[in-house]
Amino acid sequence: MKNLIVSLALALVALVTVAQTPSSPTPPPPPPPVEEIPDINPPTPPTPPAGPGEEVTDTTTFKIGDVEFTIKFKDSDRKNSDDDRWEIDSEDRKISIDLSDIDDEDWEDEIEVEVDRKRKLKNVKTRWLMLDLGVNTFAYDGTLNLPNELDLIDPVLGKSINVNLHALKQRVNLIKHHANLMYGLSFNFHNYKYNHNHTFVANMDSLTIVDSEMSLSKNKLTNTFMEVPLYLNFETNPQRPGRSVSIDVGVFGGMMIGMHSKQKSNNNGKTKVRDSFNMNKFRAGLMAGIGLGPLNFYAQYALTPLFSDGEGPELYPVNIGVSIIPF
Repeated sequence: MKNLIVSLALALVALVTVAQTPSSPTPPPPPPPVEEIPDINPPTPPTPPAGPGEEVTDTTTFKIGDVEFTIKFKDSDRKNSDDDRWEIDSEDRKISIDLSDIDDEDWEDEIEVEVDRKRKLKNVKTRWLMLDLGVNTFAYDGTLNLPNELDLIDPVLGKSINVNLHALKQRVNLIKHHANLMYGLSFNFHNYKYNHNHTFVANMDSLTIVDSEMSLSKNKLTNTFMEVPLYLNFETNPQRPGRSVSIDVGVFGGMMIGMHSKQKSNNNGKTKVRDSFNMNKFRAGLMAGIGLGPLNFYAQYALTPLFSDGEGPELYPVNIGVSIIPF
């Protein structure tokens, strides 16, 4: 009965494969038969029987058209186990047939067939326009809690939004798509929102903050960096990204391409001042990410100080968030 079931399954696979294979011209007539030469090599000795707790696997490979199939029959010899399965493995799919619970009387109700389609992964993959969304803050002396004397620089965490627009990313396969090298080009927008009524003064030799002497309904600094990330990516299940756990570890470097302050008040309306406000125009640091299926988190920690040397307190930018459109 098992042989009948397997024959039906193989016939089904052959029909599906032939139906998906493009039609080809009628082949030429076969050549005349050649007289067979007896095989003088000794026959291959049979596989010794499995011992207790071992599993016997018979493997057969054949072709239908240009598609190669590998059939594996796994016969479990474990105590109190009937885990017998047929596995039909081709380039783009894997069909598993469970024979462990088949009864001769109602086998058609008990046979289990699983079809697992395989993704054809590219060794080099390019994606355009991805998006990260998070928050900005600063680290001081190894902690995210700034001392009281730096309150005027400490931004409001929940309103200081980080938007990282990845123009492109490339992933290069290193080890069977489980380990990859990734790099790209990004535009990182940092918004630092403040609730106080003080103003960052432009064109000064060092950081200068003065009282604006008015009530500000909006007060923020914004800068934009063009960055190049370079990191290693590890995937537990590259065939099924929705079920994979991914880990990213690497570095980034970039340069400032724009910065300004923006304030809004009843007295002066909206005002915008373009200046670097003594901030470092180049930035480099560490980056990391972790993904659980479609949910991905990222973090960046700058190793270069926020302000130029001697022009402000020693703060280091930190970004944390979620990848809205991941790779």
